[in-house]
Amino acid sequence: MSSSSMVGLDHLGIEVPADSFDKVLKTYLTILGPLGVEERYRVANSDKRTVVGIGLATKPFLWLTESKADAVDPRPAHIAITADTRAQVDEFHKLAMEQGLKCNGTPGLREHYHPNYYGAFVIDQMGNNLEVVKHLPEEAA
Repeated sequence: MSSSSMVGLDHLGIEVPADSFDKVLKTYLTILGPLGVEERYRVANSDKRTVVGIGLATKPFLWLTESKADAVDPRPAHIAITADTRAQVDEFHKLAMEQGLKCNGTPGLREHYHPNYYGAFVIDQMGNNLEVVKHLPEEAA
């Protein structure tokens, strides 16, 4: 592999308690909808648990799997998704607040990361820290 090759994350999976699976899925689809995220795939895995892949038109990048009944609560994750515009970051945060999620950082510049880091953070029903971020200046789409 050459030094100019890029390595990217293909997908991420999180487990969701069975009793809140539908609510969590609906919340994710609502708050990530402005980014073009939709349900792309649904199947029952070999354990007969529901698995749903959400993502953009081309493929799912986030997989939600219904937890086993006896599963230990998973550790919270930090999931960051790139936005095309700052308006998408703002809309994500607004919709998350309307869904009753906890604010973990209002939309805004975070220059301690870099001068154009514009992001918002929320905590979902399971304690995951969801972030939507725009890395480029607004005029650079």
